[in-house]
Amino acid sequence: MTQLGPTIKYIRQIKGLSQKEVYQGIISRSFAHRLEQGAHSIDAEKFLAILVNLDVTPDEFQFIHNHHQLTKNQQAYAKIDTWYQTHNFLALHHWLVTQKQSQTDQLKWPIAYAEILIAAYDQKQFPLSKHMFLLLDHLLTEKNWTLNEMRLAHLLLPLCLPKNTAPLIDIEKIKQRMQDNAQQYLKQPNDYFHVTDLLVEFYGTQFQVLLNQHRYTAAKHLKSDFNTIDIQKLTWDGRITQQLWLAIWELYFGDKHKGQIIIKKLTDLMTLFPVKYHGTLDAIIKVRTAAAADYRKK
Repeated sequence: MTQLGPTIKYIRQIKGLSQKEVYQGIISRSFAHRLEQGAHSIDAEKFLAILVNLDVTPDEFQFIHNHHQLTKNQQAYAKIDTWYQTHNFLALHHWLVTQKQSQTDQLKWPIAYAEILIAAYDQKQFPLSKHMFLLLDHLLTEKNWTLNEMRLAHLLLPLCLPKNTAPLIDIEKIKQRMQDNAQQYLKQPNDYFHVTDLLVEFYGTQFQVLLNQHRYTAAKHLKSDFNTIDIQKLTWDGRITQQLWLAIWELYFGDKHKGQIIIKKLTDLMTLFPVKYHGTLDAIIKVRTAAAADYRKK
């Protein structure tokens, strides 16, 4: 691994900071000079203190240190999300085949992520692959989650009734774990890590799973979870997603006309973009509108 010192120097010079401003109280002047020349390494505690003085997050530092490139996992998630949202399933399938042939564990979570997205999109029940089992075991075993676990947590929900899952997953237990971990990140006045968006995504997936299982009473109760979300902490994507699920809730259980108005506003908003950027959103609206109409008839 390349030395961190030259990257620290590079960022320090970009920000116009002196060595004293960055290193005082952390390391000596002579050590700082050798560090920036790449002649010394530094322990984690001192490194993090230096990042605070540089006003740079570890993620951004890693990005700069890696020649302004994302990590392999970050690149994989970005590609998967783009292909999935634009319904480029051919590219997604080709990527999966290539990664599995490489037989590396480095991308095991992105592989599981992609497999579940594809399987859950096509069918309500599906057998679990090796990578799905690994992800399932990891998320169920670990009580405390980092951001990455919270980003993946909603993928547990489509696994509730696959043919190869035993025992069945307790949705409410997983939701409580998600909420408990999210609160650790939401104690601050703002939501720096966009965890509120992850909660909306989780509730939306739970809503779809319950509808697919015809557990309509449980699905109806989810409106309170969507409404407890602090809209001020949501990104615009999060706000759109929240309104989408509330609109679909109205189509099923509430004021159908109100739900139709919200969906009309959302679809009008999407016409402002010259390229269809989120095919999954269109598919959800189409499928759920028809399913809600059938539910009301019955």
